Amino acid sequence: MIEKINPYVLVKCIDDEAKLYFYSTLAVSLATFAMGVIGVFYPKCAPFLVWIAVPSGVMAFLGTWWFDDTRGQAQELRRKLDLQDGFGWLIPPEYLSERMLKTSDKVRQLVMADSESEPYFASKEPEGARRMLENIRESSW
Repeated sequence: MIEKINPYVLVKCIDDEAKLYFYSTLAVSLATFAMGVIGVFYPKCAPFLVWIAVPSGVMAFLGTWWFDDTRGQAQELRRKLDLQDGFGWLIPPEYLSERMLKTSDKVRQLVMADSESEPYFASKEPEGARRMLENIRESSW
């Protein structure tokens, strides 16, 4: 079953999940700020807004933490994919299994369904330092 995992689709799905967390957290943070502004200009509403603003501030903090964690997972997998493509260092199947366990059922279905992919980098060099250098040069643009 590990052979069917497409790591490029997996990393894209994890990145998309991180973006969702980021934008959700941003929306909650802006709503919390707006509640604070309303509380300043309409002091009679302030006691009621506190009961909404404090939990949403905590949610924004937790969302930021979750976003950073998810983005870190995606970046770690992307680095491993770069090393695999450049030097031929295979990603351990246990690592991919772990990543798959941390994803949702929808992501698992997407990753398992798309088993074939075109090469991520255009380099035709054999695996080694020259190929890695070309990959880095290509990804810097």
